[in-house]
Amino acid sequence: MLGLGNILTKGGALLGFPNKFSFNFDGSNDYLDCGTSLSDTLGDDYSGGLTISMWFNANSTTTNDGLFQFNVSGLECGVIFDSNKLAWYLNGAEWTKSSTISTGQWYHLTCVLDTSSSSNSKIYINGSADSTGSGTFPSAGVLDFSGKTFLIGKYLVILLSLMAILTKLQSGILL
Repeated sequence: MLGLGNILTKGGALLGFPNKFSFNFDGSNDYLDCGTSLSDTLGDDYSGGLTISMWFNANSTTTNDGLFQFNVSGLECGVIFDSNKLAWYLNGAEWTKSSTISTGQWYHLTCVLDTSSSSNSKIYINGSADSTGSGTFPSAGVLDFSGKTFLIGKYLVILLSLMAILTKLQSGILL
């Protein structure tokens, strides 16, 4: 379930964390591999809502490393850093980018995906809508999640806290 990084595992055994709600990734080989159960639950031809929310603090925002991603050989859905911004990928293509993200600062990120409406799908940074799509929004029912591994913090130097994944559209406290 966990990546092979030395902070997360040692000899296959899970090491303790400072608390139960956060992770500290060292940027070389640490990440959470959540397997395919979430992806298989969402299935292929997904046409529902999806909300992913987290707090993060990154030491680098210029790489193409991911905060989260549903991935096997292509990025079906995920958020990666790209030139000091967050790039949200849907159906293997960049859909939108956030405003500039600085290093060494805590941010609350919420990605709301409404597969029936590009205007209702947004990135929220610290509770405010930060961007709406600028790329091609996938047609309803074309997101194929089955068999995709859900990864968190892939090769980032990052602090990550309080992540939530909901299979519905969310407003209020998560934003």
